[in-house]
Amino acid sequence: PSPGSSNSLTVNNVQSSSSSGGSTTSQTTTPPVANAGSNQNAHSSDQVTLDGTKSYDPNGHSLTFSWLQLAGGPAVVLTSDNKAKPTFTAPLVTNTTNLTFQLIVNNGNADSNPAYVSVTVMR
Repeated sequence: PSPGSSNSLTVNNVQSSSSSGGSTTSQTTTPPVANAGSNQNAHSSDQVTLDGTKSYDPNGHSLTFSWLQLAGGPAVVLTSDNKAKPTFTAPLVTNTTNLTFQLIVNNGNADSNPAYVSVTVMR
């Protein structure tokens, strides 16, 4: 009976080989760098263009863009929030209002750290 019990231990070797497969791509890929552009001032009803064109990938891969309004109200609708230069119409405000936007770019393998830009809307 003792030789049969030792054979069942070999099953454990199967699990250790699968855990090493996923780590090879992350070592060779440098994440891209997001640049959300300079802070801007605008007036109510102005057309505002956000500018992520200074974002880049150190490995030269093409980038996809993801813009998001984080803070400030009222919420605005970005045209083409997946493009380098989305636009929106500044909201009507009664007091000076600060809108904050986040940009994350992706090179197909990794996301960048977020970059932020604020747009100050004056009435």
